[in-house]
Amino acid sequence: MKNSKGIKSGEKSATLEALRACGPVAKGSIAEVRMKCAKLGCAACRDGRGHPAWIFTYHEGGRRKFLYVRQRDIGTVREALERGRLVETLLNDCLIVHNTKCARFARYLANPWTGRTDCPK
Repeated sequence: MKNSKGIKSGEKSATLEALRACGPVAKGSIAEVRMKCAKLGCAACRDGRGHPAWIFTYHEGGRRKFLYVRQRDIGTVREALERGRLVETLLNDCLIVHNTKCARFARYLANPWTGRTDCPK
C-alpha cells in the first residue's frame, strides 16, 4: 500500500529499520584546537603552543554550537560523522529520484560491498 507521497509502507519500514541498525549518526565537524590553561607559568602556554583539545561543531535551531570531545571519544564521534554523511547522501539520492531508490537504500545498508550486515563505517 502506498501513502500520499507514493512510498510503499514496506519500503519505509525497511528503510527505517536499516537506519536504526546504523547506530549513532551525527552531522557537523570535529577539529583540534589549542587552548590556554589557567596555570601560571605553564611552559606550553607561555611558548604559544597551548594544550590540544577537540571540538565538535554542529548547528541547532539556526545557531552554531560547540561541544568539547574527550580524547577517548574522538574515534566514536568521527565514526558517527562518517555514518551521518553516508546516510545524508543516500537519503538525498532517495529524494532526488522521487523515492525510487529507497528500497535499494535499505538493501545497501543491510548488505554493503563487503557483505556485512551492520551499517557501513
